[in-house]
Amino acid sequence: MMGKLFGRYSWKELKDSFVAGCRRFPVVLLFFLIATINAIVLNHDNDSISSRTEFLMMFYPLTAALLSLALRLWSEEVSKKSLSNMVQVIAHLLLLGGCFWLTSSWPLDTIQGTAFVAIVVALVLGVFMVSFFRSKNDLTLWNFTFRLLQGLAIAFVVAIVLMAGLRLLIESFKQLFGLDIDWHYYFDIFIVCGLLIAPVVFLQFIPNDEEKHNESENGLPKTLQ
Repeated sequence: MMGKLFGRYSWKELKDSFVAGCRRFPVVLLFFLIATINAIVLNHDNDSISSRTEFLMMFYPLTAALLSLALRLWSEEVSKKSLSNMVQVIAHLLLLGGCFWLTSSWPLDTIQGTAFVAIVVALVLGVFMVSFFRSKNDLTLWNFTFRLLQGLAIAFVVAIVLMAGLRLLIESFKQLFGLDIDWHYYFDIFIVCGLLIAPVVFLQFIPNDEEKHNESENGLPKTLQ
């Protein structure tokens, strides 16, 4: 998969795709960056932070990233930017209120736990479906879904390969220079690769413009045609 990816695109095309993805999803990347920083802070100083605060520090930026992604995809289908901006502000305020409600109820009981699951499921489904609220052709949804799943798989592989490479690099430095590296730093690598690198790679594979509404059966698995 990695060989096909880098054989298909030149480094310039990959760089241009990265810049375009950052420009297209700046708010999404900002929330993933916040989640990454929060996770590193918790990794090194979780003893002085309450479990309620830990929940808020991770749950809010991650769900806000998913919400921002869904809203960005939806806003690309809406011509009225004033309506788009208003909906995005209201949605983020509602999510923030929901996060504080769940945090104030920590530890979660059955009602809050159900709300937690419902929020996450709704946001994930929204990312996949929000661009097609006007579409009458299921092929556009299946093409988009298939591309997203491909992107997720590639992002996972890239994150794992990078994580393994950095781990081997650190081990080689340990062997060469006799360094004593705390396990927290190994977990930092896992955090950065999982919460930042993987999302950045995934965002590059989200179809845009005509590709988002592709009605062709080419490239789809036979089960989806």
